[in-house]
Amino acid sequence: MHIVLVSADGGLGGLPRHIEDLAIGLTEAGDNVSVIAPSGPLLKKLSETKKIETIALPFRSSRDLATAWQLRRIYKAIRGSSETVLHIHGVRAGWLARIAAWRLNMPLVYTEHLLTREYVPPSRWRKTLQVRTMRYLDGWTARTIAVSEAVKRFLVAEKIVSSAKVKVIYHGLRLTPPAARPKEGRPPIIGCVGAFVPTKRIDVLIRACGLLYRDDVVFRLELVGNGPERVALERMASELGISEIVSFLGAVAEPELAMIDWTLAAVPSDSESFSLAALEAEAMGLPVVASNVGGLPEVVRDNKSGLLVPPNNPPGLRRALEELLTDSVK
Repeated sequence: MHIVLVSADGGLGGLPRHIEDLAIGLTEAGDNVSVIAPSGPLLKKLSETKKIETIALPFRSSRDLATAWQLRRIYKAIRGSSETVLHIHGVRAGWLARIAAWRLNMPLVYTEHLLTREYVPPSRWRKTLQVRTMRYLDGWTARTIAVSEAVKRFLVAEKIVSSAKVKVIYHGLRLTPPAARPKEGRPPIIGCVGAFVPTKRIDVLIRACGLLYRDDVVFRLELVGNGPERVALERMASELGISEIVSFLGAVAEPELAMIDWTLAAVPSDSESFSLAALEAEAMGLPVVASNVGGLPEVVRDNKSGLLVPPNNPPGLRRALEELLTDSVK
């Protein structure tokens, strides 16, 4: 079977890392795999396998009809070569890549990676347009995959897709934890992986860590990621007097290499459909403090694999962080 994976995100975040794992796993299972995505780390890593066809397209916006036209030409070229399935990931690709497949009679699967009850688009009209468009495109889609029960609940509640037509498939991991390094003589480390964008609420984590520092708790904070809020977050750490214990590590291709030094991980988001970062932290043997939103309760089991706290609540996050830090030194 020839499976064509399409994504409008070719970076280092959770969605492209999911595509990478899926593409490699399908290839190992004997399928012929092509991946269409913007140029970037995802296509670079997959091209190094020498087994996966990579095709770079820009996906400049959800209205990038030039990319949709290029996609249609690619679909036509591969349509008759073998039994082909299009597997499209994410909202932007979900629009363009499904439009491009119009009337080509190719089996089409769509995976939703974002939408939950807590997800709030920038404006009400945009959410309305997004939902109505997705309802329409569902008519061209053989099966929809949700990355969590929270995503499925949203899709069904908004009548985007029927309950019988959507299936929950959690992210898997192709992760071999690296060997742990000795931690004696070093302060405990709170770590976080995430883009520096509003929904990830890195600001809430920094404020919570400011409260910990004020109370003379000994620790360090390491932030893996990048984005438009980085300058503001660095300024916040400085204003709270904790710059000397906060490290901004930038975006990295293998966050598990940073995680081996961590004591615990934090996921303070306002909205998460699943959280690959939380799953990776747990695979590394770390407890996780996470917001009780979206699909996070499906990943982080409260009082088992970590602690769940209300979103946008620095004092509540501070208490949970201290509890796990205290447990780590017992």
